[in-house]
Amino acid sequence: MTSSDAATPFLVLSESDADRKWKIQVDGLTTVVLEENAASTGYVWRYEPAVGTQGLFQLLTDNFLPGGPVPGVPGAHVFLLNATRAGTTSLRFGLYPPVKPRPEREITFDIDIV
Repeated sequence: MTSSDAATPFLVLSESDADRKWKIQVDGLTTVVLEENAASTGYVWRYEPAVGTQGLFQLLTDNFLPGGPVPGVPGAHVFLLNATRAGTTSLRFGLYPPVKPRPEREITFDIDIV
């Protein structure tokens, strides 16, 4: 997927799409898919709304999809968000180690809702 000047009604983003500017229409859906291996490492992705821009996106689902029947195979953490009103924000996700209050890594997607 490439970033574009045209707003779209639907975005599917992964880690390789981070740190670029994206446009989505109001009421558009954004799916963020991040590789996760929570079962064996305990590390989990969490959505972290940007300060001051709460309400621009509504988190609809937050699910882990296993990678297969074999233990230890990485799966995917899938977040589905609805763009509720016009504005500019960053979708931020943190990779949290087990029992730690701060993420070890962060990913950001800059998004204009039009």
